[in-house]
Amino acid sequence: MEEPRDTKNRRKGSARWFGMRDVFYLTLIGIGIVAALNASKVKRGLKEVLSPKPAATSAATQDTEELRRQMEARIYADAQKRVDTEIAALKKSHEDALKQLSEKPAAPDATPQTPLGDITDVRKLRSGISFKTGVTIEKGGIASKERVDEASYTASYQLSLRVPAPAKTLAELETSNPDLSRILPGLPPLLEKAEVSSWFTKLYENKVSRVRADANTLNELLTKHNVYDCETILHLKADNGRKVFFMQAEMDVVSDGSDGDRLPQMPDEIVNSTHYQPFTSYGWPKKTSTPNPMLAGLERRITAAQKELSASSTPAARKTWLRTRTQELRR
Repeated sequence: MEEPRDTKNRRKGSARWFGMRDVFYLTLIGIGIVAALNASKVKRGLKEVLSPKPAATSAATQDTEELRRQMEARIYADAQKRVDTEIAALKKSHEDALKQLSEKPAAPDATPQTPLGDITDVRKLRSGISFKTGVTIEKGGIASKERVDEASYTASYQLSLRVPAPAKTLAELETSNPDLSRILPGLPPLLEKAEVSSWFTKLYENKVSRVRADANTLNELLTKHNVYDCETILHLKADNGRKVFFMQAEMDVVSDGSDGDRLPQMPDEIVNSTHYQPFTSYGWPKKTSTPNPMLAGLERRITAAQKELSASSTPAARKTWLRTRTQELRR
């Protein structure tokens, strides 16, 4: 029995399609087998192409290591050279020190040698008094015993003062004033019966008492000029019976209240004095245009005060005093 036409056609088409597909699959399988067999070779080839050459890398590494070794060797050599130089210098210094110690003389006895005996000094104090000091050093016992001994450390003070005699003759009076007899021609006859006043004795008794009290308490003493300023105090009597009180004394120069009318010029020690008083209880009208000679000294003091005020190192209390003093000087 003959098959239908449609069935025959499907069989022929199926056989034809299966043959072509089979060939395609077989080709793919063959390619896969070949690729599997050559995969390791391909991988090695890619590594050789992409990775750097081992020979070149090894050469660069060797050069770097060699350079590093050379630098280390040079640094070590320089450091060793410096160390050797310093060691040699220290060794020489040590040898020199030992040599100096060997040549140095033996040290003296450590026991202190205090100079014994008397030490004196003479100087003139600001008051004009000649001041003589004497210090006696003696060897004593141990400190604990000398500390409780009243006589181990003492000081004595002795002041000598000669009380002056009053001047009574013309020759003695003219020692201070050579022209006295010319100025007072009637004085010589009066001196023939002159009597020393008790006020002269009383004056020097007071001075001696003050000096004694100040010396005993170590206070400031009268100056030599103030002790010996009075030459004499006499009671005189004229032929007509009139009594005369005569006193001769050398007074300190008083510059307070001086002006250009009386003294156009004054010594520098007075101009620069800090004790000058521009006014006194007496006053008189100015008659000339001559300035007060003391103004120059006052102006210098004001300038110095302003300079000190501008200094940052001047204490606040000092600045306050300077301002007050400057105001007083400008009055």
